[in-house]
Amino acid sequence: MKECLILPTYQRNHFLWCALRSIREQDKKLKIFIFSDRGEDNEELLVVAKEFYAHLKITPRHNFYGNSYCVLQGLLWAYEHGYDLVHYSEDDVIHHADCLSWHREVHDRFDDVFCSCGWVFNLHAPITNDLMFAPWYYAPNSCFSREKLGLVVKHANPLYFCDMQKYVLETFPKSILHDKGKQRTTKFFEEDALIQYVMEQDKSQVAWRASALVDHIAPVGYNKPDGPKFEGTLEERIAQVESLIADHYWRADLFSRKIVEREIGHVLPRRNLRYLVKLPGGWSTEYSSELPKHQLPRKIHSVVLPKEAEIISL
Repeated sequence: MKECLILPTYQRNHFLWCALRSIREQDKKLKIFIFSDRGEDNEELLVVAKEFYAHLKITPRHNFYGNSYCVLQGLLWAYEHGYDLVHYSEDDVIHHADCLSWHREVHDRFDDVFCSCGWVFNLHAPITNDLMFAPWYYAPNSCFSREKLGLVVKHANPLYFCDMQKYVLETFPKSILHDKGKQRTTKFFEEDALIQYVMEQDKSQVAWRASALVDHIAPVGYNKPDGPKFEGTLEERIAQVESLIADHYWRADLFSRKIVEREIGHVLPRRNLRYLVKLPGGWSTEYSSELPKHQLPRKIHSVVLPKEAEIISL
């Protein structure tokens, strides 16, 4: 079987490094193709790709919304080059040790499944390793057979990229996903939505595991502009990302406890850290959080903390 992994990225080399390491720890020979969005090409990116023996492809500069163009160009490229099994993973997705093998096993057992997905699909599902099927797709991590991928990439055309909203409304006019079935408008039109429409039309299912096979860890991106920033050299930023990966409580504060519990595969025990916050001028307050001192928010009890604020662990 001819197999590859497509990984889109854009100006997040520290996340990319961690993602690639988690993939290479499972499979040292899998062909990985990084698609860098909007013509982004820099020495640091080249270094990261080379370290993990990944092929780097630079997507042309464009003004299309979001990263749908980059994602679909990568999937289209894999289809046109004859790959039978195509893994897809975003640059902020950290694989668990059994992620690739699980996807392979699912496609070996169920040749009619639309795709398999590795992230959290239901916040109310039990935290188990049970195999689930659902008519829903989430983009962070997935795997397609060549047959089903062909149904998707035929829509990777200029009409879609130039007006995504118009294209999905006209191409899938009967979808229940448009404005709750009223077909007047939709906010659901990026590449993950397009894949969802195709799957709905195909009347097929997605394979999931009740607990996730990946961690989706980036707290900042084009659709999350206000998350914490990672700064410094590449090595320093990688260390900061690794701290985020390791700190389940920090991630729970950023993404929600239910998501993180289904990523780590067990209930996260609550912890209670207490602090005394003192401001110049005499104002003080006590504050409780699951976060360590250096990860506390800048705004506590409706007060934005100045640099001179003193935080004391109790």
